[in-house]
Amino acid sequence: MPSVIVEHVLPGRIRLRFPDRRRDTAFFEQIISLLSQHPAVEEARANPLTGSLLVRHSGPIEELAGIAVQTGLIGADTLAELMKRPVPTGSWARLFVGQGQQLPTVALALLGVLQMARGRVFGPASELFWHTRELWQRGRPFPALGLALLGLIQLSRTNLFGSATSLLFYGLMLQNERQTARRTAAEARGTSS
Repeated sequence: MPSVIVEHVLPGRIRLRFPDRRRDTAFFEQIISLLSQHPAVEEARANPLTGSLLVRHSGPIEELAGIAVQTGLIGADTLAELMKRPVPTGSWARLFVGQGQQLPTVALALLGVLQMARGRVFGPASELFWHTRELWQRGRPFPALGLALLGLIQLSRTNLFGSATSLLFYGLMLQNERQTARRTAAEARGTSS
């Protein structure tokens, strides 16, 4: 069993360091493969050069720790150490990583209210269609249709494009989705053969 150091534990996030496994790319690929199969794991990233593993997860840390013990990633003694560590609940870090990231949500909502007060209620058609797509993919067809109608209204007013940064961001997000889909398809082909 590899030696492991629990670097930090925050709500929804844990970082482990495996000093004995630095530069062992195959080891970290195996860990990421195992962890990625679990529904509570949102993201698993490793840096083999430093021997570091970052796991973002939903649900209780105990569930994730139990999986780590079952797969031989950590020992029961490390699990006991992990369970003793207090998880920060009243710190500034919680605003960014705990309970759905409240600070960015509140900041964006306040900026939205400010824009409404300035009379800038609707974005350009390109942004409305982007948000339509996002809502549709998340299984929210009625709000998506509402935004699509607003997009058509903005299109008829020739308010077509958002700012350059918004359009570049949407393009990068689409590219990222295509790369993720290709990688997932390649992994599926690799496991089915």
